[in-house]
Amino acid sequence: MKNLIECPYCDGNAKLHRKDKEINYRKEMFCVVEHYYKCENCKEEFTTTKTDTVTMTQVYNMYRKKYNIPSLEEIIAIREQYDISATKMSEILQ
Repeated sequence: MKNLIECPYCDGNAKLHRKDKEINYRKEMFCVVEHYYKCENCKEEFTTTKTDTVTMTQVYNMYRKKYNIPSLEEIIAIREQYDISATKMSEILQ
């Protein structure tokens, strides 16, 4: 993620910032570090698809950890360890 980008609202540059934020996900609150840009010229704050993805990935990972849900990487590692196809693994997990 770039530390400085062009502001979509004016001719200024926007700097990457971070702040603590509580996000409601599946009726539960999770405290994450939100990533956003703030224009040095017009002071407008905004997010991008990439900053939103980084922020929401934190929420998803916290939810998975709380409920012991394996990540995609963990599922792939298990499949490889036991030489199980994706189709067979989906049958096992149902």
